[in-house]
Amino acid sequence: MPITPVSTSDLVQRVRDLLGDRPLTQTSTTTDTGTTIAISDGSSWSAGDVGEFQSGTVGYEQFLVTADPVANNLTVLRGYGGTTAEGHANPSQVVQNPTFFGRQIRQALDDGVRGLWPYVYRTEDINLTPVLGKLWYDVTAPNDDALGIVSVTQIYGVAPSINFYSYQGRHGLRFDPEANTAVVPSGQGLYIPYLADPTGTIIVKVMEAVKGQADIEDNSLFPVADCLVYLAAGRLTGATEIPRVAQGGDLESSTTVGTGARAQAGQTFGGIGQTKLQQLGITYYLHYKPLRVNR
Repeated sequence: MPITPVSTSDLVQRVRDLLGDRPLTQTSTTTDTGTTIAISDGSSWSAGDVGEFQSGTVGYEQFLVTADPVANNLTVLRGYGGTTAEGHANPSQVVQNPTFFGRQIRQALDDGVRGLWPYVYRTEDINLTPVLGKLWYDVTAPNDDALGIVSVTQIYGVAPSINFYSYQGRHGLRFDPEANTAVVPSGQGLYIPYLADPTGTIIVKVMEAVKGQADIEDNSLFPVADCLVYLAAGRLTGATEIPRVAQGGDLESSTTVGTGARAQAGQTFGGIGQTKLQQLGITYYLHYKPLRVNR
């Protein structure tokens, strides 16, 4: 059974897991104006710590601890760091002093999503009504612009849909993403030189860009989510100072990972992500065998 595609928000914790950034704790119910947050264990918190909720409608609200905790209660400044104060469920997960904030991780994931095309894409079926003598058909996708054509099939008589039109431009099929708007209003046209059936519905499977909104494949055939996690980790570690305990120092001492180590970590994660992306490109091509763009 296919696994339901995921969103970039579903991958934030997986990026944290890969980077070992998992100082999670639980809270009780809070309000959007409350300045006291009850947590499961306040002994590891102190004034100056920053926490980040992993829940909420807006998401990733930060708070600043303004005083040492009393028992398990934190006195805080809500909506810290330019985030939005909001209510959270009971219990909610909080990250203590995260190396990377949720918004940073989401941005890195979004950057990775924008780089998926042309290796990775989502597909959508468009039904066209055949018209005798018509050669150019408008293939505007309902949800997004069509970037390419995976397949063109037509219902033949009373039979189910058959792959009458082949890929690789044979049988004269042509897809033009910048067609004359006087011919196809959307400017995205598919040239069909003849019909298999005069009335059978033509089914066009189009290629569309992945948006990161419940359309990221996360299965053994198309491990796109795994690829994005590594790409995001590479972007984050290659461009940001990473706090750590100083080598040879006590636990109260800290420093940052040097630029050389950061660059190496970023290159490692990014390199794995790019390799996965290229492998996905081959898998998508062999699986779908899309139609070439011809003008």
